[in-house]
Amino acid sequence: MIRDPRDLAISAATYHARAAERWLHVPQARFNGLTYQEKNKSFPTLKEKILFELDYSNRNAVRGMATFDNQGVFRDVKYEDLIEDVKLVRWRELLDYLGFEETEMPSVLQAVWAKSLFGGKKQRGAHITSGAKEQWREVFDAALSEEYTRRFSAELAKLGYPLGEAEKLGVSPNVPDKADAANPNQSSLPEQD
Repeated sequence: MIRDPRDLAISAATYHARAAERWLHVPQARFNGLTYQEKNKSFPTLKEKILFELDYSNRNAVRGMATFDNQGVFRDVKYEDLIEDVKLVRWRELLDYLGFEETEMPSVLQAVWAKSLFGGKKQRGAHITSGAKEQWREVFDAALSEEYTRRFSAELAKLGYPLGEAEKLGVSPNVPDKADAANPNQSSLPEQD
């Protein structure tokens, strides 16, 4: 499943500040002994937390989505197409692709509805803050949008997402990220969001 990487960065910045996952609580030398979560929480604004995530968790997730080899077997599905599919049209197409029989569809679609944020799911749990699509349009200011596009324009384009505000500002999509050139394997943290 593909999700707009900018929304993924917002989700990671908020989730990683409160999650109990073990890897978030391991002290790291690169953060002067702070854990990933402590480092995340050390930034006073959401924008700063997002910029931090761009160098670590988000970088890995974006590159993973953009370079995934579907081997002619897997099908890319966009989160944004499914999160508001209240008529379950795209869900039905996906389930059909996965091999569910027509006789199984009513019960499977009922389960999708019951567990979906747009359907019957009432409790969101610790992992879900909003689930809304295109949150970046409200959260990102022009500078953050420009920085995100500078770093990940090729991946956004490959994944089929608009470049956003930075495109209007005339940011070149081919400007290399200095951190990428200096240290292409900067982070080996697992993507947990």
